[in-house]
Order: sequence, then structure tokens, then C-alpha cells
Amino acid sequence: CSMYIQVTATPQAIILQTIQSGWKPKMVHAFSPGQGYCGGSHFYGENSRCIRSVPEHERETLLESNEIPSGLQEALMSFLINSIYIIDYCKKSVCNFLIHPGAKIDHHNITEKKIIRLLKAIQDEIKTSSELLRSTLFQAYEDIKQTCSDLPAFDYFWINLHDASKRIETQILNSNTIAEINYETGSNILIGGNATGRGITFAGLQVVYYCRE
Repeated sequence: CSMYIQVTATPQAIILQTIQSGWKPKMVHAFSPGQGYCGGSHFYGENSRCIRSVPEHERETLLESNEIPSGLQEALMSFLINSIYIIDYCKKSVCNFLIHPGAKIDHHNITEKKIIRLLKAIQDEIKTSSELLRSTLFQAYEDIKQTCSDLPAFDYFWINLHDASKRIETQILNSNTIAEINYETGSNILIGGNATGRGITFAGLQVVYYCRE
């Protein structure tokens, strides 16, 4: 007589097994979530305040044109606010931003180049005290303030924007590089496809930009 116990965060993987497969469980026990757990209902529920939609042709703009799409720009601004708050204000060690543009390595390379362009443009506009940049950052600040009530005053973010933009590490994650990349400390933008989907945990993950078909 033998017993096989499986623990999973993806219950459909075992519940949907057929009897003929030999893997259908005879009993299932659901554990209550631990303190601080945020599951699918928190992020994707009807009243979730975590999701922001991108324009219909966001992916085509990202991968098939020279333009930087508006959704990606807004996501980066949100990440900069998060990075300043978490690393500078809260004195924590890591803040991550995951970008999933598609499964192909070409998609990752194109996206990385556009992120680098966008960061360079932000750094150039900081030098001129661009009102457009300030306004765009303020929109991201007001958006995050809806779910984080203890943000410091906006000027704190504006003053720290330059340093926050300079410390960002942009890294591509795929099956060849994932073991070599350090995303456990610092302010990181991680770009990848299937390699980011399962069996990996990103500490301090604050923003996810997903436009894969």
C-alpha cells in the first residue's frame, strides 16, 4: 500500500485529471490562505483596483513600430513611483517590474531597447525640469495613491526621480539567462516570456506589463 500527496497552488492541475490517468485524487483538502496572501480575486476580481487596461493596438505599437506605446510609458511611470517609495522612502532592498511582451527573444530585445530609450528620454527631461514629465509622473502618483494612502508628498518623488531612473537595471530573462540574473535586490525591469511564467518568484514585484497575444 502506498500514498502519494501533492501540494499545489494550481488545484485544477489535479482536480481535472481523469480517473483513467491514475492521477485523480481520492480526496482534496484546501488550505486557508496565510496572512497577507493576495490571490486571484484580489488582482482580477470584479472590484479589483490593480488592473489598468492598455490601448487595443498596444502590442503592435510595441513590437512593429518605432513608437513607444502609451501603456508601456504609464507602466514605467508607475514603477518609478513604486521604486522611489519602496527603496528610498521605506528603505527596502528590492523593487521589480515584469514585462511580458511575447514568447520570442526578438520581442524581448525590441522591448528592452524601447525601455532604455524611454529611460534616457526621462533623464533628459529631468535636466530641463519638463512640465510634461512632471505632469505624467503626477498622474502615476495619483493613481497609486488610490491604493497606498501613506505616500509622501509628490515633491518627494520628483526630487528623487533622477536617481531612481539611473539605478534601474534592465534585464532579459529566458531559458539561457534566468540562472545568471540577480533580481533579488535593487530596482529591476525584467523582460521575458515563458521562462517567467512558472516555478519562479519575484520578490518585491510591484508592476506587471502584459500584452502577449
